[in-house]
Amino acid sequence: MNPRPDPKSNTVRSFHIGVAGLSCECSTFSPLLSGERDFLVTAGDELGENYAFFADYPDITVTPLIRARAIPGGSIEPTFYDSFKARLLDGLAAHAPWDGIYLDM
Repeated sequence: MNPRPDPKSNTVRSFHIGVAGLSCECSTFSPLLSGERDFLVTAGDELGENYAFFADYPDITVTPLIRARAIPGGSIEPTFYDSFKARLLDGLAAHAPWDGIYLDM
């Protein structure tokens, strides 16, 4: 994280924030698994459109990474979770360094 600026300085501090999320109400009692077919996965500019409120903060640069959302279902299929996690970690590494991550859960 960047050090705090001197309040007497005219330097404007900029924050680099990543946006990501995974959302699914999972019932472990369900015999069905929630897989890729059940999720709406968005990334990049398409994902960024959902976070227009960040425009109110000119000192924040937002990098939309990946978000997956599903309606309530069973536990998440391990193969889908592993794929999602790999894409998220790749995005985090590719756009580092970060000042924060906004997780939309």
